[in-house]
Formats: sequence, structure tokens, C-alpha cells
Amino acid sequence: MGLGSVELLMDIEDAFGIDISEQDAVRIRTVGDLVATVERLVREKVALKTIPSPSCDPAAAVRHAVADATGRDEGAVGSDIKLGKLVPRREWIATRDRIVAALNRQGYVPLYRELSRRWTVGQLMEVMFTPDDVRGRVIGFISHVTGVPQKKIAMESRLVQDLGLD
Repeated sequence: MGLGSVELLMDIEDAFGIDISEQDAVRIRTVGDLVATVERLVREKVALKTIPSPSCDPAAAVRHAVADATGRDEGAVGSDIKLGKLVPRREWIATRDRIVAALNRQGYVPLYRELSRRWTVGQLMEVMFTPDDVRGRVIGFISHVTGVPQKKIAMESRLVQDLGLD
């Protein structure tokens, strides 16, 4: 695996909060292989076989999840409020896990390595994605690393031969 491939996989790991094993990496030959691997790892990360289709827009999902996890009224969960202000420090880890679980039930996955108490509700809204977003985000990373326009990247495109990754 060349430097370009390693850079791509590292960028994707950081963005999705996943770890692509060496065993998985050697099996990735096409864009479709990479997308399928990322989708599988994201599902495993949230311990769900499938993530349901989003039941509402990301902002409403975040407000509902945060309100539910912290026992607050949804109307009191504004986008400028820091998550840490809604719950005592000693309760943060359990509350964070409840927020993520509530978002998963609504069809969303937060794109993070570590959700921070310092984040505002608005910042959490910005890092939400659905499983349908995985394909577009992966293609965006491939385009960035290879310089190939996104419109020219197909699921069957081979990473090395067609897109020039080393």
C-alpha cells in the first residue's frame, strides 16, 4: 500500500471514528469495496445491524437526543449551549452514550472520535451523518487525495489502476 492509499485510509478513519484493519485494507480494491468497508465499520461502531432511515432533520434529532439524555425540555436545548453545561461532569460519559444511542435510534451517527463536553449543541449538529452520507463522504475524500473530480469517481472505479492511488 502506497503513501496515497495510507493517507486516504487515515483521513477516513479520523473522519468516521473507525479503525480499518490491515486485513480489511488489503481487500479494498475499488471505491465500492472502500464504501462497503466503511459502512460495515460504522454499523459495528454503533452496534447496530442497520441504522434506520432518519426520522427527522439533523437539528431536530440532536435537540431531541440531547433533551432526552439530559432530562431537559427540547425548547431549552439551543444550538449555542455547551453540552457540558447540561450535565454534571461526573455524569458526562453516561450522558454522552445516551445521546449517541438516541441519535442512532433516529437514524443518525455522530461523526467523531470523542464527543466533547466543550461542544455546543450546534457543533454536534454539524457532525451528524446518515448511512446514506457514507458514500458521498468517502468519494469526497478520494477526490481530495487523488485530484479526480467526484463526478468521475464510480463505485466500480479501481483505486490504483483507475484513480492513480499508489
